[in-house]
Amino acid sequence: MKIQEIHSTSHPLLKRLKKLQRVSKEEDYFLVEGTHAIEEALACDWPLDCVVCTQRWLDNHRTQLRHFQKSCYCVPDPWLAQAVTTESPDGVAAIACAPNLATNRSDYNSFLRGLSLAIITDGVQDPGNVGTLLRSIVAVSADGLFLSEDSVHPLHPKLIRSTAGQWFRKPPQRVNIAAFLDAAKSLGIQILVASADGQSLWKSDLRRPTLLIVGSEGAGVKASVASMASGSVSIPMAQNVESLNVGIAGTLVLYESKRQRDATK
Repeated sequence: MKIQEIHSTSHPLLKRLKKLQRVSKEEDYFLVEGTHAIEEALACDWPLDCVVCTQRWLDNHRTQLRHFQKSCYCVPDPWLAQAVTTESPDGVAAIACAPNLATNRSDYNSFLRGLSLAIITDGVQDPGNVGTLLRSIVAVSADGLFLSEDSVHPLHPKLIRSTAGQWFRKPPQRVNIAAFLDAAKSLGIQILVASADGQSLWKSDLRRPTLLIVGSEGAGVKASVASMASGSVSIPMAQNVESLNVGIAGTLVLYESKRQRDATK
């Protein structure tokens, strides 16, 4: 590992970090922030272009970078804080190589064949909620998280940060939701909408290959998308209780599916 010190706030690398705060479709790299996320990226052998950290962080975490082959840049704490999105950074960020997160429509059938359990979002823009869904998907060993084209970008820094590093274990894929649901339907996959008016998840058969559609807390799933589903599922709640946010609702359905499937083993 090659360690270099940055001595100017106008250094091109700091400008590059700031640029990556905004996700660009044309960008081949993305911003990773925080010790946990970078540890997970390294554990998953994710290609990192470089690491930027404070001297204090490097003194305490040098062994974690012992196999890192690229450059590590040291900067003063205030400079790093200005270059990343975290309000109180823990002293490290990295620039990672971006994968292809847009699955081609022609590949949907092959991508879905063998699918057991997954979630697709419809217009969910909150990166924290999407991050919660991804963490839950990894936790129950579900197949993946698919994001509609009007959902949050899969490389959004806050989304990646909110997954506590689990993003690198199962990166979300961006799809055309109508074409994706068509492909799922043609393969006999059960398509369910998370809806307050749906059948209780305790009475729903979630052992079958299932694709769950979730929408934003305010707008919900669009009618045109919901019409493509084979049924709907709801979370039992006490009367006069407002709906749960999409991250919690999706997590509950995932774990009920896991419970049902484990009971049949």
